[in-house]
Amino acid sequence: MILENFQDNSTQRKPGTSKGGFLANVVRKPEVVLFGLLIVVLGTLIWESDGFYRWDEGAHFVFDASALQSPTVSLGVWQRFGGVWLFTLPAQLGHKAVKVFASALFLLAVVLTYKVAELEEIPGKHWVIVLLGFQPAFLDIGYTCMAELPAALILVLSYYLYKKSEWKWSLFTASLVFLFRYEMYFFALIMVVLAWRKKQFRALPWIVAGPAIWYCFSVFWTNDLLWLPREMLRYGRLAKYEEGASLFHYVIKAPEIFGWAPVVLFVAAVVYGVVRKRLDSPILLLTVFLNLLISTLASSEIFHWTGAVGDIRYLVPIIPFFALVSLRGLFVVTDRIKLSRGLAMIPIGFAAWLIVQTVSYGEPHTFSEYEKAVISLTQRAAVDSIDTPILTNHWAAQYAMLSGMADTRKILKISNELFDSAPRVYVLWDPQLAVSPFATHTLKLADMRENRSIQLVDSAAVLDKTIFLFLKAER
Repeated sequence: MILENFQDNSTQRKPGTSKGGFLANVVRKPEVVLFGLLIVVLGTLIWESDGFYRWDEGAHFVFDASALQSPTVSLGVWQRFGGVWLFTLPAQLGHKAVKVFASALFLLAVVLTYKVAELEEIPGKHWVIVLLGFQPAFLDIGYTCMAELPAALILVLSYYLYKKSEWKWSLFTASLVFLFRYEMYFFALIMVVLAWRKKQFRALPWIVAGPAIWYCFSVFWTNDLLWLPREMLRYGRLAKYEEGASLFHYVIKAPEIFGWAPVVLFVAAVVYGVVRKRLDSPILLLTVFLNLLISTLASSEIFHWTGAVGDIRYLVPIIPFFALVSLRGLFVVTDRIKLSRGLAMIPIGFAAWLIVQTVSYGEPHTFSEYEKAVISLTQRAAVDSIDTPILTNHWAAQYAMLSGMADTRKILKISNELFDSAPRVYVLWDPQLAVSPFATHTLKLADMRENRSIQLVDSAAVLDKTIFLFLKAER
């Protein structure tokens, strides 16, 4: 093939040139340059970030940091058992430590994807470092404690073990995805079918390991055999806090999630496979399309399966698989274009296209003005000389305490019971989370404003929303 010939010629040493040296090694190992470039970009993003990935990561960080003191927080379906315990130790050292640890997981996922490309003998395997590492959604989540990052690592690790015929370990690893993104457990079921067809019956029991770990700890800490199933059913019935997404939401968002270059190459690979009536990497394609289908139905405004509203990060677990199919698409494009001169510029062009798109629009993670307002109001309550608990549902208030931004105060969830039982209590009311489907709605803003025993201490207006700090002080 033309691309293979290009690769072979590019690595041949010209007569009279040195056998060693840095430049010679770079020519032979372009993956070193690409991987180094990725590390530089990732390191820069971590260095310049002082906040969190949108606002969900902050809440996850707070749960991760508190798990050693309150292990039961890890049982929650939203918190996700595996995510909490994976990040809890680095969380004790602060948010920067979590970012560094998460980036190691991200880079490991890139290395494993490269190894899969090597096992599948896909030409130009080094380009997968760019096609994966610089995908916008993956790079953006690659230094966070969000569960989608380890889920992506688990899927590609399981697939790598499958390619190495390590059936027990492959099924065991696939089962662990349940601890991070339990809807991705369908991949484990795909692995079961493959193991069954290969008569690898001794490996099959390992597929329940992930769910069994979560379930056993839930029984141990709650003494309730049905707690976890009941919690999952309740979580699946949560109302959407927005209307939901359209059926074509993820298709429209594909360039924003994967990048234009990988999308074009993915489509090229699929079209080529359909035309010749033989799809390469059918397991990867099936996983991608099933994830797309499940995420669409879950977030759709029509079906209302769950509270999901179409966050792009839900597709992150299958991004390594998407990159591998895109790599095959790159080979399809280069092999179809019969140009001897300038052929090397085709993969370079696609790589540059993706890098420019991602780096141009990618931004370090910083606190939003809304989060800064919550932290500021928390600090306002914390300067009170009387040790008074603060009721709030926003994670940024707890983060202010954990990070030393405010004096230690007891942060509790908003509820009528806590409000009524406390003779003196602050209520930090924010319109985002105080009325979220994930929190109680019983303590009404209107009731607090009408209660004569409650005074408005401070407030902050952010765009069209106002955050209030109330103080209940019974005389």
